[in-house]
Amino acid sequence: MKDHSYSREFVKKAETQIKRQLDGNDVDLSTITLTVAREGIDTLTAQTSYKFDCKVDTKLEKGKSIRGNVIKSGTLDTEIKRYIESFTTKDTLDILAKDKIKNLPLLGFGSDKTIIELSAEKKIFTEHVNCSACHGKGQSQCQKCQGKTRIQCQKCFGRGESQCPLCHGHRQIQSGGESKQCYECMGRGEVLCINCQGKRTVPCQQCHMKGHTTCHNCKGEGLNTNFATLSPFIITSAAINVQNLELDTKRMAGKIGGLELASGGHIQMKVVEPTETKHEVRAYYEDDPEDNTKTSLFYEGAFAWAVAHVKIKSKQHDITFAGNKGAVCESGNFMELVIDPYLQKMDRATRGQVNAQDAIKEACTLRVSRETFSMIGVLKPKKIMQQLYKRYPLGWTKNTIKAYVTTCYNTLKIATRRLRYTGLAIGLLVSLVGFYLWFVTGLNVNFAIPSQYKILLDGIPLIVGITVTFIVIKATGFITYRALMKDIGIKSKKAPPTGMAGLYGFVGNLIMWGGFIVYPYLKNY
Repeated sequence: MKDHSYSREFVKKAETQIKRQLDGNDVDLSTITLTVAREGIDTLTAQTSYKFDCKVDTKLEKGKSIRGNVIKSGTLDTEIKRYIESFTTKDTLDILAKDKIKNLPLLGFGSDKTIIELSAEKKIFTEHVNCSACHGKGQSQCQKCQGKTRIQCQKCFGRGESQCPLCHGHRQIQSGGESKQCYECMGRGEVLCINCQGKRTVPCQQCHMKGHTTCHNCKGEGLNTNFATLSPFIITSAAINVQNLELDTKRMAGKIGGLELASGGHIQMKVVEPTETKHEVRAYYEDDPEDNTKTSLFYEGAFAWAVAHVKIKSKQHDITFAGNKGAVCESGNFMELVIDPYLQKMDRATRGQVNAQDAIKEACTLRVSRETFSMIGVLKPKKIMQQLYKRYPLGWTKNTIKAYVTTCYNTLKIATRRLRYTGLAIGLLVSLVGFYLWFVTGLNVNFAIPSQYKILLDGIPLIVGITVTFIVIKATGFITYRALMKDIGIKSKKAPPTGMAGLYGFVGNLIMWGGFIVYPYLKNY
């Protein structure tokens, strides 16, 4: 491990970031001094392995076509295997693969399961095979005449004779008021079929009396074409070696991740020559998966690191930096210590052990609490957590932020609960009066509508009642919330969540409405 020192300007910048985060959060900023305890530089190594593979797409087309190389019928599998073997043993292939990988982001460092197509090495084989429908003859039996060249006459239905057009089969005609024998059919009722001239069959127009037609399966060529498109590609797999690092460096690399450090420019990776013997590239074919040798690109990067100490709330915390830009990968738990007393009191408030409004006012002596409560009612809890993590990225975990926001949210509901439930009672009372006027005093009969639509009309007071109840709950909660926020110096025009009062308001209106609906039926019963 080599020596390395971060500049004093860099350490001062990190110290300023910590002070900026703690400003207004009940911490004496003059006591905060960031002191580097130990630092150094280690070498991070990695490798991106790759193997060659080939995708084979086959397609059968009607007729005889040619694309790429024409091969003998029945040799397609052999030619595919031969091509893959010859392809993967090319001397220039390893150079081509490495050039392709180096063109990836970060020179291919950390590239895992990336597929790189080698379009220049693409190959197409054409194999002509006998048509299975006509067995290579190019012709098929005529389906209309079944190969007999003639078909049954459709005018006489194969009888050779048709109904006499003069007597219409009655054998006699009327002449001078008398019935006389038909002179057209000579009293037979039928005449020779003019379509087949009495032969009962006519020439087949589909095959023109040949008895066969062009095979539609092969377009009359007797051959169909198998196209095999071989698309070689490289697939990568990445390994970042952290086991050989020093203990501090290994912990930091595991905390942030080597790929994230390189992506952020904290580590400059470069391709180096391998220290081990290069494997010979051999053929890979899916029928022989054991014959599959990977080759690799090797990387090295200088991994600078430092561990600094800072005392906050009489406790020493480690601030760990990694990489050229000094990414903070560990920052202790100083934010947790700052908020913990207030978090515990708010937690007791949610269980009814202390006054919720007092707990909120005390917590809002911290800037982080004031910012959190100013976002409640405007943003959803998940969005608030994201905003806090963005503003206060050091000194606590995402789980701690989640617990803190959830507790603030629940404490505020407890603080506004009494007036919200007062609003619930007022809203339900107003709904009850509305239901009484509608159903009992006959207000609903003033509307002349068909009886089948009366149930829809009776839904109006339910919708009005629920709406009024929610408005009253929101209004009373807002009064308490606004007064509380004003006491702690937060301007807010948003109402807090309705909580369970909103649910009770909905259910209460539904029960009262249902009671007024069924009461007349129960009374008559």
